[in-house]
Amino acid sequence: SVKDRLGEDDGYGIVVFYSSTVHGNLEVCGCPIHPLGGVARRAGYINAFKRRSPEAATLQIDAGFIFGDETNPSGELREDIRLMNDWIVRANEVIGMDVVNLGFRDLRYAGMLLNPSAAWTGKPKAEKCALISSNIKPADSSRVAPAPYVVKIVTAKRLPQPVRIAFIGVSDTAPEEQAAAVKASGLTINEPLAAVKAALAEVHDKVDVTVVVGFMSLPMVNRLARQNDDLDIIINTDERGLVPDPRQINNSLVVYAAKETKHLGELRFYADKEGVVERFTARYVELDEVIPDDPQLLAITKQARKEIDVVQNRLAEEEAKVFAANNAGQPSAYVTSEACAKCHKTEYDVWQKSRHSKAFAALETKQRTFDAACIGCHSLGFQKPGGFVN
Repeated sequence: SVKDRLGEDDGYGIVVFYSSTVHGNLEVCGCPIHPLGGVARRAGYINAFKRRSPEAATLQIDAGFIFGDETNPSGELREDIRLMNDWIVRANEVIGMDVVNLGFRDLRYAGMLLNPSAAWTGKPKAEKCALISSNIKPADSSRVAPAPYVVKIVTAKRLPQPVRIAFIGVSDTAPEEQAAAVKASGLTINEPLAAVKAALAEVHDKVDVTVVVGFMSLPMVNRLARQNDDLDIIINTDERGLVPDPRQINNSLVVYAAKETKHLGELRFYADKEGVVERFTARYVELDEVIPDDPQLLAITKQARKEIDVVQNRLAEEEAKVFAANNAGQPSAYVTSEACAKCHKTEYDVWQKSRHSKAFAALETKQRTFDAACIGCHSLGFQKPGGFVN
C-alpha cells in the first residue's frame, strides 16, 4: 500500500528526494511484467508524502543524465530526443524540481539550453529548477555558465530555525567516446576535485549543511569524500546506475540515486531542539503500480508521448529510406527464428512460449515501435546491414 511505501514518520524535519539517469524519459520503464518509475508516479508519491507530513520541508534534486543524448548520422541531437528533453524541462517545472546536476551525458542538450541565441519551436525555460555544476564551464561567450552551486534556505514547522543547505554540482570528465559530444555542446569540463574544493570554500561560512550532487565514478566519490572534511553528504550516480548501500566515508554520508529512478531516493534530515541538523537516514521507494499517478503529470506524460510519436514515426520513415538505399543488394548476416527452428526444434518451442518471442509486441503495447532507443533490444540487427529497419 502507499502507507507501507511512506514508512514511519519518525520526526524528520527535511526530506530530499533524489533521482537520476532518466535520459529524457517521462514514462515508466519498458518492462512488460513490472514497470517501474515515471514522473507521474514520482509526483504521486511525493504528494502522498507531503499530505502525510505537512510540517516537514521537502526538496527534489536530480544527480545527472536527466537528458537524452542520442545523435543522428550528422552528429546532431536527434529531433525526437530534443523534444523528449523539452518535456523533461517542462515536467521539472511542474513537479517542483529544485536542482539538476549536469553530468557529461547531459551536455549535448544543456549546451543548447544555455545558449541564449539557440532557438527552436517550443524551447522551454528552466525558471524554477536550477542547473548546477562546479566544473562545467562555457567554452566561449556563446553559452551561459550553470551555477556552481545553489543555497536553499529551508523552513518548516518542525525546524526551530531555518536550515541553509548548499547543493554543489559536479561531473566526471568525459571518457574518450564522449569527448566529441562534449566539444559539440560548447561547454568544457574542468577537473572535478579542485572545482568542488573551491565551491566548498565559498559556502563554508554561509551554510549549515553541504551536499555534493555528483555524476561520478565510485573511485572519484571516495577521493572526494576523503579530501574534504567539511563535506556532509554526497548524492551520486553514474552511467551504470549502480546503487551501493549508503555508507560513511570520512565525514560524508554517501548515497546513490537509482537507475532511471525506478526507485526514488529519500534522504531524511533530523534536527535537534536548537534546529541543528544532527543526523540523516536514507531509504529507497519502489515506484510501482501501488503508487497513484499524479493527474497533472500523467496528462503531461500522455501529451508528450503523443507529440514524440509523431516525430519518431516521421524520422523512422526518413531513416529507413536512407538506410535501404545505402544497403541495397547487400546480403544479410542475420537469419530468422524459423531458420533456427530447422535444427533446434526443442529450443525453438521453448523460446516461442517465452516473452522473448514477443519482444516487439511489447513495444506495440507501449507505443514505442518507432523509438530508436527501444528498438535495438527488441529486434534483430537494428540499423545494421541486413538487419531490422522498421
